[in-house]
Amino acid sequence: MTRTESSEQHWLPAWVRKEHPIFELETRRRAENRAVNLLRIGCVPAIFLATLVSFAFIVGAVVLSQGTLFISFRDAEYIVPLVLGWMLVVLTVIQLGAGAIVNILTIAQAAPMISGEIELQSWRLLRTTTLSLHEILMAKFAAAFMQIRGILGGLLVLRVAAVITALVLTAYLFLRDVFYYMSASDWRQIWRETEWLPFLVAVGISIVVYMIQPLIQTFLNIALGMLASAWARSRGQAIAASMVARLGLWVGSILLNVAMMYALGFMIAQWADPNYSVFDAFHGLDRPSESLIVWVIWSGISAYVASILCLEIAVTLGALGLAMRRSRHLGV
Repeated sequence: MTRTESSEQHWLPAWVRKEHPIFELETRRRAENRAVNLLRIGCVPAIFLATLVSFAFIVGAVVLSQGTLFISFRDAEYIVPLVLGWMLVVLTVIQLGAGAIVNILTIAQAAPMISGEIELQSWRLLRTTTLSLHEILMAKFAAAFMQIRGILGGLLVLRVAAVITALVLTAYLFLRDVFYYMSASDWRQIWRETEWLPFLVAVGISIVVYMIQPLIQTFLNIALGMLASAWARSRGQAIAASMVARLGLWVGSILLNVAMMYALGFMIAQWADPNYSVFDAFHGLDRPSESLIVWVIWSGISAYVASILCLEIAVTLGALGLAMRRSRHLGV
């Protein structure tokens, strides 16, 4: 390692550095897996190629649907939102497909970490070294993450592209259908009101959480793989168990989100119109103002999105903690 690399890594924990024995061993093991390497190396180019081909196809299809290759300014007024809308759909579909591949690859990398050592009868040897259990597991965690960082970067680029496309489409539609017809007095009225503040906060928090989801989901998948690996008796069982756990967590999160959104929406609707509420406790309340209703709705969205992020982090840390607790009793 050169002096420059050493200075760049001096602030990192010992188990993330290249010279760490466990980190180096796990990295070398994964480098020898040709199938995983091929998938890891080819995933990012395939993602970007699919995105470019889809974009070219959408532009060509929309332009040809006009019956001419010469687009006037009036035609562009309708073509631009159509192209942006379809591109947003394509980016979403590609993200879903690439995200599923990354989930499978991440679990395949993480699931054999402990169960593989048990099969090779090397786990007890690791425990007899001077390395602590925390350092061993975190070095394995870091090695698994480093192997898929390239694919993760591709997913983050797709997220950035999707956010930019959505913002440009929204700005264009508002500019064409709303802002264009607003007078100076209308603008002054908007800036005097404060209802747009919770809206901007909610949008900002949602964008941030959306952008970092690939990173959070990667950490969660590695933690689930390590937890399954600590309890399974073989690498095959660990991979199967972690896949089932990930699928169950995905289905459970969808059901929980749907139930929570319905419950929160129902409660806010009952509170906003207390005279017709199904709850007797709301009947004596005064009807809130429109401004207060807007503040409550968007503030509730902000709190809900932030709570989802906190829950994901808590599940990840909980899985790591359980894996470490279980690993402490293996081979003893």
